Amino acid sequence: MSNKIRLIVFIGTILFIFYTIFSEVFDSKKEVSSFSPPPTFVKEKTINNTFTINNICDCYDKAFNFLDKALEIRKSFKSFEEFSKNNKSVKEIEGYKKNYQNLQLQCVEKYQRQMFMDQSCKVGNQDELMKRRNKLNQMGIKI
Repeated sequence: MSNKIRLIVFIGTILFIFYTIFSEVFDSKKEVSSFSPPPTFVKEKTINNTFTINNICDCYDKAFNFLDKALEIRKSFKSFEEFSKNNKSVKEIEGYKKNYQNLQLQCVEKYQRQMFMDQSCKVGNQDELMKRRNKLNQMGIKI
């Protein structure tokens, strides 16, 4: 065999050994990491940065605040017709609706699927939010 062929075979053997060693190291790391739970992914920068949200419970706290204020205004009127004649109240509730919708977008964008799971927040949960929204809907305020 010529020296060139021996050199090629030698380099090929070395490369094969390195490939075998490093592929086993990478495979073992993949196996270990597959058993650990995936990290909680929270985007810090979102498109809708309207509100300051430090954790998922802030989403619920602000949402309840907007819905409760809208309910308070709407409950101060005996009928929807009476409410709709009061421009100031209509504009206030429109503001709360818009804020609530923007908050929803921002929270879902930031916390994604976590928003649809039960959370241990002091202020409430998804069911209680839906009860307030349904109450507003029954009173003529569609959110």
